[in-house]
Amino acid sequence: MPTRTATCACGAVEIALDGPPIATLSCCCDDCQAAAARLEALPGAPAFREDCGGTPATLYPRRALKVTRGRDKLDPVRLRDGSPTRRMVATCCNAFLYADFDRGPFWVDVVNARFTGDAPRPRWRIQTRFLKDPPPGDIPNHPKYPQGLVWRLALAGVLNGLPGRR
Repeated sequence: MPTRTATCACGAVEIALDGPPIATLSCCCDDCQAAAARLEALPGAPAFREDCGGTPATLYPRRALKVTRGRDKLDPVRLRDGSPTRRMVATCCNAFLYADFDRGPFWVDVVNARFTGDAPRPRWRIQTRFLKDPPPGDIPNHPKYPQGLVWRLALAGVLNGLPGRR
């Protein structure tokens, strides 16, 4: 599969993603909703959430992501002190590009709104139990995690050498 790219809103930061994604989804968990509200409130920050509050993202193995331009402009934002989740924001335009983890998951979550060209369509909406209102029925909605996602993550973990770091 050819390399895909994603950029910040102003184009100063670019990432390349080599190979096929693990999965595409929209996460509605309480952490993603809280982080999205905080990140979208930054000065000049572009919106990236669905109307229902979910964050559409595409999961790639960590080793598939390469920062090709503007690494010095990426700033990790944590929702809480000690959180293993780092949401990487371009300081030039306050665009949220991807989430990475200090420990745990072997993948990165690339924000679909940041893809160059057409973004992959989410296959599932997960963690919908955290939404205030029922989500739209345009894709399958799951209160937790669908079995298909769990299987994809397990297979990708085996293929990418769990827990593996870049």
